[in-house]
Amino acid sequence: MSSTVKVALLGCGALAEILVKRVYPRVQDRLEVVAAVDISLDRANAIAEQLGARAFATLDDAAEAVELEAVDVRLPHHLHLVGAQLAAAHDLPFLIEKPMASTLGEAREIAALAVRVRGVCGVSENYGYLEPVRAARYLLQDGAIGELLVAQSARVFELGPEWQRDGWRVSQSGPQGVLIDQGPHVARLVRTVLGEIHEVCAYAGAHRERFSSTDSVVVAARLRSGHLVSQLLTWACPSPAAPDDTPELVLYGSGGSISVYISYDRAGGGALLQRPGAPDEWHGGGTHYYDSLAGVLDDWAASLRGGGEPSCSISQGIADMEVVEAIGRSSATGAPVSITGHASQR
Repeated sequence: MSSTVKVALLGCGALAEILVKRVYPRVQDRLEVVAAVDISLDRANAIAEQLGARAFATLDDAAEAVELEAVDVRLPHHLHLVGAQLAAAHDLPFLIEKPMASTLGEAREIAALAVRVRGVCGVSENYGYLEPVRAARYLLQDGAIGELLVAQSARVFELGPEWQRDGWRVSQSGPQGVLIDQGPHVARLVRTVLGEIHEVCAYAGAHRERFSSTDSVVVAARLRSGHLVSQLLTWACPSPAAPDDTPELVLYGSGGSISVYISYDRAGGGALLQRPGAPDEWHGGGTHYYDSLAGVLDDWAASLRGGGEPSCSISQGIADMEVVEAIGRSSATGAPVSITGHASQR
């Protein structure tokens, strides 16, 4: 058996365009895209040409024409269950782009399919692979800021035209806007650094006309540890500073603070440790967002060949979706919602 896994890339939209330029070339000795699949053959051909793959309109056609060992599902959120079903119909393990699905119920259906196929399935949620995020967790565990008091996370940006191009992200009839799209990132960020979330109370709104779905969410969360975390999500605001210069998570402790910065288009970022009377310290820097996407694919490829469960596991995807679903319920009712039953990230 070759060490390189032969993959069908299912869905050739905006994310696939980024993956073929910035991510898949970095993992080509572990994963080889041999089929680009999209209902638009023009899109499939454009992706296939860049990867030296073949283009197909359906996964059935691809499975009949080329040898496939796995499927990387990068379809719109509301089609993730369909993508998993298509892969499972050919007994192929799959990687599902985050969010795992547009609802928790569909995510659980995907989990049931994952058990039935031969091979390891996963969810492409990358925040646990970001070096600044990992550095913040290690600093907190080592007591670098003393006793943790409170934390706040923020995802504030304006959704770019490439992500609005096909309309489904901001459609009123589509998935639930910024919450379903960015909520899993924030859930994994908090769970990776701070531990499991026990209860949430949330409010959501839609303010900008062309962002017809929910564009802003505010969450107050209580962790199982008892600590409190505030969460702010909006994809309708041109950031006052570049995203690289705005911390996505700040931890406040009795002896200082840790601010997590993520670099998106250049090597940088890091976890900034600040303590009274001590010089600032940067940890986990020199990387960027796309390093973590390559990390997800590396981990999945290793599990496909070695058989162990990856960090990007189906169970962790379910845990993120439980948090997102609870936030959605709370914002709809105005009442706190408890979260039970998910696996621990720590």
